[in-house]
Amino acid sequence: MKKRTLSLLCFWTLLLCLTAGCGLAPSPKQEGSQDSSNPSEDKSQTEEETPDSDSQTKKEPETEDAQLETNLPDSDSQTEPDLPDSDSQTEPPKEEELDLTQFAPMEKAMDSLMLSSMEQNCDYNSTDPVYIWFSIYYGIINHTDEISLAEQVEDAIRVPAMAVQEFALGLFSDCGELPPIPEQVSVVSYDQDWDAYLFLPMERGAIKTQILSASSGSDGSARISAALYSKEDNAPLFCAAFTLVENPNIDSISQPMFPYHISAMKRSSAINTNTDQPVLTGSYQGFTDSHTVEFKVDGNLMAFQVYDQDIIAILSITEEGAQVSFASASDESTQARTITSIMGN
Repeated sequence: MKKRTLSLLCFWTLLLCLTAGCGLAPSPKQEGSQDSSNPSEDKSQTEEETPDSDSQTKKEPETEDAQLETNLPDSDSQTEPDLPDSDSQTEPPKEEELDLTQFAPMEKAMDSLMLSSMEQNCDYNSTDPVYIWFSIYYGIINHTDEISLAEQVEDAIRVPAMAVQEFALGLFSDCGELPPIPEQVSVVSYDQDWDAYLFLPMERGAIKTQILSASSGSDGSARISAALYSKEDNAPLFCAAFTLVENPNIDSISQPMFPYHISAMKRSSAINTNTDQPVLTGSYQGFTDSHTVEFKVDGNLMAFQVYDQDIIAILSITEEGAQVSFASASDESTQARTITSIMGN
């Protein structure tokens, strides 16, 4: 009986141990794993929330950057079109070459001003009565046949005041009323009875005028280069660049003397009589390209660069073999020689 009771007790004890070993009662390890499951869930939730937070944090800067990058091209695209406009404004106006024959009627006006400037050794001045009247004088006595109503009377040339006024406007576009005749200009007088001016004749000398080039500016004006030449040896004496504007009264005059009026004249350094640079004299051989000309100097063939358009024009109409004196400058680094002016007589 005792043995049976002891056996039953052992059986139940063993059964309880087996029950505990099979997990019917939670073990500390299992309890730990169950407890840790909550943190893992919290962790996963936190990790899921963290990417959302990161993605939101990262997304906002990317949105700002995207907006900034989006704005930058717009800003660049707005500034880029302005740059060519600005450059086009700073670019010098392009000049178009013009037919020289259309300016032939202006030759007497340019001739008058160059003679006046050369004889008086002064610049163009539309406010100086002495310069104005000497310029008119040289034009009237040298081009009498082209002056309307001009006539020879005794020892003078008489021209109605109206015709003299028209001639003066051709030389000076801003000329209003003719100024009083200065005492220095004794070769011109006024005849009140005839309302005309009297010009005493004078020998012109062996000098001729030639137009060298003509081009147009963007403002509608024309730039004309012309030079005085000696008829004896065809040597250039004086060169100037003129600015011409259209005669505003061209349609109201039946036989206009000038289709244009001169608004400015600048003496060109293409022809010079005094220079500190070395002067050479050589036999002109012509151009080898658009900016290179050759001369025989002391029997040696020498090449020179030419960039001044007036010098190019002068040499282009010079006969090959003609003796020309010119000033030149040398580049020490390249040894290139450049003609800076033609030496006038």
